[in-house]
Amino acid sequence: DAHEVRYRHQRLSYVVTGSLSLTIACVALVVWLWRRSEQVYLWMGVMQTFWTLYLAVVLSLDPWPGLGNHTMLLLNVLFFMLYAHCFLVFVFRYTGQHWPKVEWTAWGLLAIWVMSLLWGRAVSPWQAQMSLVWGVAVFNCGCLYAMYRGLRTRKPQQLLLGAVCAVMLVVALHDIVVALRYWDND
Repeated sequence: DAHEVRYRHQRLSYVVTGSLSLTIACVALVVWLWRRSEQVYLWMGVMQTFWTLYLAVVLSLDPWPGLGNHTMLLLNVLFFMLYAHCFLVFVFRYTGQHWPKVEWTAWGLLAIWVMSLLWGRAVSPWQAQMSLVWGVAVFNCGCLYAMYRGLRTRKPQQLLLGAVCAVMLVVALHDIVVALRYWDND
């Protein structure tokens, strides 16, 4: 049946992506442990860890032991938002930038939002959608900034990151439209 084939292909792509992300996270964190002054590896490792956790929740067929569906939804949006924020800081570190006020503001707003999610009994569909949009917005800001820095500095490694982010921006925009069910795409 065509649905079953699409379902298996999608799960396999998530499993492969999650495995690669976990591998990258482990390598980046080990490198950071050896060279603690290289903050870019810390943020790469943490970012990839949150992406792996996000995919693990997405791939779960049942709630994790001791957790209900509402907690799994909370973990899903939380891991995605943490991934996006870590990505933004990764871009800053990769491009040699430090924006303490922007970073503290972003993390502070995220903390307030997470407290609002924890305040209620369950994450509402509206809160889940807003969390997704928030994460995508922060991620897209990181991509746009990487593209800007690449074009501004013309350094090859920053141009490469900017080019990769341009592709990721297109994919992210596609994914948010599909995730919010504005477009039914396999």
